This record gives sequence, C-alpha cells and structure tokens, in this order.
Amino acid sequence: MVQRKSAAQPDGQTNLFELLAAKPQAVVVSVPTPTQVEAAVEEPTGPVLPDGWSTEDIRFLLNMLEGDPILIADSNLGIPTIHNDFGAEVTHAGYGLMVVKGTGYKLDFDAGGAMARTPSGKGWTRLHIEGSYPYDKAAVRKILKAYLPEEDPQPACPAPLDERLEDRLEEERSAVPPQRSPSRSRQGNSAMPWATSSGRSSGCATHPPAHTSSC
Repeated sequence: MVQRKSAAQPDGQTNLFELLAAKPQAVVVSVPTPTQVEAAVEEPTGPVLPDGWSTEDIRFLLNMLEGDPILIADSNLGIPTIHNDFGAEVTHAGYGLMVVKGTGYKLDFDAGGAMARTPSGKGWTRLHIEGSYPYDKAAVRKILKAYLPEEDPQPACPAPLDERLEDRLEEERSAVPPQRSPSRSRQGNSAMPWATSSGRSSGCATHPPAHTSSC
C-alpha cells in the first residue's frame, strides 16, 4: 500500500488546493436610492399658490394694486376679501354693489357676478374708501410678491380698458384745433355798406354803386 508523502508548506505560502476550493466573497457597493437623491435636492421655499391661481394672476393683482385698494373673493390667498369684517353692516345696494357705512368712513365694492376677473377667472374688485379706513397696501403687496420667484421679472400688465380709453380721448381732445370764430364776411351783409338789412341795395344788390360824374 502506497503512502502519500505530505510536503512541508513554508510559512506565508498559500496552499493552491485551498485557494481553488475557497468561495469568492461578494463585494458590496452602496448605491444611493432615488429617494435619497430626491431628499438631497432643496425644496423651493415660499408659499404655494392655492388651487386655481397662477403667477399671471399674482402679477395682475400687483399691477391693479398700484391704483385703489383691491379685494378678492377667495380667502385662501391671504389678502383682504369681500368676506372680511369691515367694522359695520354690509348692505346690498343693488346690481352687486355692496356698501358699508361706519363711523368716519364709507366703503363700497362689487361682489358676486359684478366682480371683475383675473386672467384665470378669479373674482376681484376695487375697494372705494371715503373717510378714514385702514388698508395696508404694503402688506398686501408683500404677500402677493411672496408667491412669485425671487428672479421673477414681473412684466407690467396692460392698463385697464377704462384708463386706456380715457387716455385716447384725452389725445383726441388735444389734437382737435380750436374753433375759429366766423369772419365778418359770413355774419350777414354788414360788410357790404351798400346793402340793406333785407339784402337789397339802393342800386345793385351785388355790386357797389358806380361813381357818376356830376353834370
């Protein structure tokens, strides 16, 4: 019977048979998941427009705010509305006109179907104030601007139709020359001394009397 001889293995040397029999070790690579990537992106700051509103609406209201104070119908935007507490009773004067008579002030504004519309169809109206009534236009402007991007160019909206018509009428008035008074020759026959008031003359009705020589 043949006996196998085992050769002595030097220290530090790997046995070839053990190396081939060893199982390969899996290499783990950490790959970020889509959720982790999305979490790393900074979320935009600032308030989000309520449903139905657009940035075009906000620019429109900012442009209208350059005139008289404004009110809207939607309470979700955060600016004064027609549903506010005006400090006195709101009465309907007809055709959608609402009137408020308080101590030292009088207000009126449109409501319902009488309200004007933003580009997307949201209701808004002017708030006309007589007397002393608090309306912070700077605070309203700040709220509206917060809905727009920081680098928003805010293009100017066209002027309201009534203002454009008024400007056009003013231009036409300035372009019309002043009326000239009628000349004396058109005021009757007073410029013709030979004519009588009845249009007849002592001689010829259309020619001045001829010079005659005395005989």
